[in-house]
Order: sequence, then structure tokens, then C-alpha cells
Amino acid sequence: MLTRRDTMALIGAGALAPINAHAQEQAAAGGRKVFDHGVVIEKARQLSLQPYAAPDAKLPEALDKLSFDDFRAVRFKRDRAHFGGSKAGSAWSCSIAASSTRTR
Repeated sequence: MLTRRDTMALIGAGALAPINAHAQEQAAAGGRKVFDHGVVIEKARQLSLQPYAAPDAKLPEALDKLSFDDFRAVRFKRDRAHFGGSKAGSAWSCSIAASSTRTR
């Protein structure tokens, strides 16, 4: 029996199929590589052959000096959101409410 979830998945896949086909045609015409599962596997294989390199752990100064209280003061500001005045939704936009230059 087809469930509601299965039906929605089929509708979504059907709606995106023309977009995916168009993207693949453009990539092939331009000589670009199509991004698919095989590309991810190949990239993982290449990375697995290289020695581990730890990422740079240095934080930007503004985040490095952020106190616990300043961190807790970070809030989403709807008035600063990209879609703040519309019903279309809201983009992720937050700012630090407290000053991060405060002495600890």
C-alpha cells in the first residue's frame, strides 16, 4: 500500500527530475563533471590516501573573546531577517545582542 510519505516522495522526485536532467545536459555540454554519488566516492577515496591534516582551530577574534553570557545573549532578530517583513519565511540572521568587548 502506498503511504502518504511515499506519495510525497514520488511527487517531489517527479517535480525535480526535469531540473536534474537539465543540469546534467548543461554539464555534459560544457565538459563539466556531473556531481553524483560516484564523484563523492572518488573524492573520499582520494582523501583517504592522504595523511590527516588537522584543521586550523584558531577562532576569529570576535568569537574567541565571546564570554558565556555573551554567547547566551545571541538571539534571532526577526527584524534583521532577509524575509523579515514577508510571509515567505525567514532567513537565518542573528547577531550578538551583548557587546563582546566587555571585560570578563
